[in-house]
Amino acid sequence: MKKSFGIASVESKAVFHEEAFEDFINNAMPARIYMANESDQFSSNYKNIDWCGAYTPFNGSVDILCRSNRKGELKRLSIPSNTLFLVICTKEYGGNYKVAWTCSMS
Repeated sequence: MKKSFGIASVESKAVFHEEAFEDFINNAMPARIYMANESDQFSSNYKNIDWCGAYTPFNGSVDILCRSNRKGELKRLSIPSNTLFLVICTKEYGGNYKVAWTCSMS
């Protein structure tokens, strides 16, 4: 019977350029304004919330280290990764948009 490989670690090698994305949002995207009301628990402390969102491609790789059949030896698997991320930015009054959260679309 063949032994299965045990996974020792998983590491993402993808890089998200947050400042470049914020520059794009500040210079090229129209704002959306969420108008708060008194009964809204999420935004009761705000008059409105300025936000903007966009999809961005996310390229990189995922490195997986697996235990080998030989004692103490590890094998590295590098798997290319290409996905879309939804990035939401918000801004304070008079300020610039900053990344608030991201979500993988895969």
